[in-house]
Amino acid sequence: MGYQRRVIPTLSEATRFIANQQIWVQVMLIKILQRVGSNYVLATTIFMSFLLASETYAQERNGQDAAKALLVSSVQQWVSSQVGVSPELIEVLATDSRLIFKACDKNYVFDFAFRDRNTVSTRCESPEWRLNLRIEIKDKTAGYEFLQDFPSGKIISATDVRQVMIDNANLAVLELAEIIGRITTTSVQAGQIVREPQLEETIVRFRSTQVIDRSVIIDETMFASIEAPYKNIPMNQRIGLNDVIGAKAANDIEEGKILERDDILVPQTALFTKALIARGTLVSERFFELRTHYGDLPADAVHSKEGLGRATTIRQLAPEQVIRYSDIRPIADVNKGDIVKLTVNRGAITVTIDMLATEQGFLGDRVMLENIQSGALVDARITGPGSAERE
Repeated sequence: MGYQRRVIPTLSEATRFIANQQIWVQVMLIKILQRVGSNYVLATTIFMSFLLASETYAQERNGQDAAKALLVSSVQQWVSSQVGVSPELIEVLATDSRLIFKACDKNYVFDFAFRDRNTVSTRCESPEWRLNLRIEIKDKTAGYEFLQDFPSGKIISATDVRQVMIDNANLAVLELAEIIGRITTTSVQAGQIVREPQLEETIVRFRSTQVIDRSVIIDETMFASIEAPYKNIPMNQRIGLNDVIGAKAANDIEEGKILERDDILVPQTALFTKALIARGTLVSERFFELRTHYGDLPADAVHSKEGLGRATTIRQLAPEQVIRYSDIRPIADVNKGDIVKLTVNRGAITVTIDMLATEQGFLGDRVMLENIQSGALVDARITGPGSAERE
């Protein structure tokens, strides 16, 4: 069923019609009075009939406008959910003055009338009617514009921009997260679209707010943060907040100084020897301890006990020396041909059996073990020297 049409005069046409009718009524009243005398009852009746007709027309027009607005909004929301675009980008072509828009007592039922999805079929069950409306999806994308004029060097916050729809964007638009915290490279004007060339990254520098003596541990009360364009910052000032807090002053730092990497010793944990360790010694906890070290460490320093595992030294290590992976040789927990005690867990039942290792492995590795009697192979996880388990 196609949509219904009828001629609906425009507002200006209706106004002219009313004015013409009022003139006509005045002329008619004069003619009537000339014929019948001062018959004001008849004149009033004619005039009130005309006013009533005018009011009825205005009410009908207002009802159609409300029904049209509701239908257009509903179509936009439905199409948005179907094609995944913002409702603001969907234009409903409902400007034909011959279209009749009726109210619907129930929810609208929508569907695409054709495969091209350019026409939406709207159906109402009470009262029963159907209407086809063409739609267009605007070629726009969401972007951001500046809310006011800003000079070069302004750090942009979320309150400095607002989202807008941009027609035919030739340059890539930015997400809000790509805008906030960046700095303008040139002056910008209110309403100007935010573009990549207008912004650059910022970096935080740290300025001492007091004199900091050498070897003092730095806390957040001793410095202030300052943002600046990233490209203008020297490499030795590109340090992070986590590097500064808890660091040890490498030298005396005067008030107002921008902190540099050479001014601080960043804390790191590592394993250090407690005594002399001869070459070939199995490294155990009685030979080392975990310490906090301020400053640089070798790239291959061992930072935890878990990282050490089972190992022997391949050279003599002096006391107070950081342990490096190049100083030790890992020892396999299981070697090929070793007898391995395999623990098998089956609920509340635990069975232990001797198996033959077919390959080398370290703690946590999965290796193939052979049943000594049957020759059957099973996969098991190494749990320690000469031991493994299987669920």
